[in-house]
Parts: sequence; structure tokens; C-alpha cells
Amino acid sequence: MTARYNFLGYLNYGFDDRRQQQISLEDRDRYARALLTIAAADGLSETERAYFANLSRAMDMPEELVARYLAYDPRSASLDELLAPLRDRHPVPYLLYDAVKLASVDGYSESERTRMADAARALGAELEQLRALEGLVAAENGVRQARLALFAAMEATEGRGAKNLD
Repeated sequence: MTARYNFLGYLNYGFDDRRQQQISLEDRDRYARALLTIAAADGLSETERAYFANLSRAMDMPEELVARYLAYDPRSASLDELLAPLRDRHPVPYLLYDAVKLASVDGYSESERTRMADAARALGAELEQLRALEGLVAAENGVRQARLALFAAMEATEGRGAKNLD
């Protein structure tokens, strides 16, 4: 099985088709299990599981793999063992970003922050880089909330004499 070009991979990470093809299935597997292991620092919530499944599907992960990861026990592997082979490869910033996104969908707990810091160290990333990624995710979440609030406000004015912009 080979990876296919995925627009979300391009949109989120800037990966063109060639770059996407360079990521081995073994690295993808480690990446997915590492994300789940990090997010499970405070237990893997249903919200985190659903986010992971939906992200995986959006990235064109086959449904049988999604099911396998949803059944994965994050206590079954050492985070250091999962991350060690990825340390000197390209997924480091993307893995940290995705892990923060996943861990924060139900609130970003202190145990998740600690596990993220452990993961960053294991991957050779600076703590300041991790903090920047955490700030980026918080900003993105804030922009999403602002967008949804604006949409809701605009929908509420529809049909109530809202002026046509034409």
C-alpha cells in the first residue's frame, strides 16, 4: 500500500505529492500510535478518539487502519520507542503539532503538556518550539471559534431585515 496525494496534507503541512510519497508506512504507523499515546496521557477521551478517526479519514487512511488504531491500547508501547526512529526524520514538527491538536480537543491537561514536553525532548525539539506550536494551536482554535460565532451571528440576522449587499 502506498500513500496517495492528500489535499489536507498539502493544506496543513505544505506536502506536495512527492513529499507525501516519501513517508514510509512504518513511519506513518509510528506517527499514528505516537499521537494516540501522547493524547492518552490523561486517558483517551471519546472526543479525542473521534477527532483522530475523522482526521485519519480526511487523510485517506483506509477504514481498516482507522479501526485498528481506535482499538489500539496506548499503554501497549513506550513513547520513547515509538519516537526514537522518527527523531532524525521529517515528521518531528508535524507530529508535535498534530499531537497538540489531538490532545487539546477536549482541553489540554497538565499531564498532556508534560507528555508533550517528553515527546519534544525525545524528538530533539526545543521546549520553545513546542510552546510556539501550542500557541499556534490555541490561536487556530480561537480563530475557529470566532469564525463559528460570526457564522452564527450572520445566520441569526438572515430573514430579519438584513440588508442585501448587492
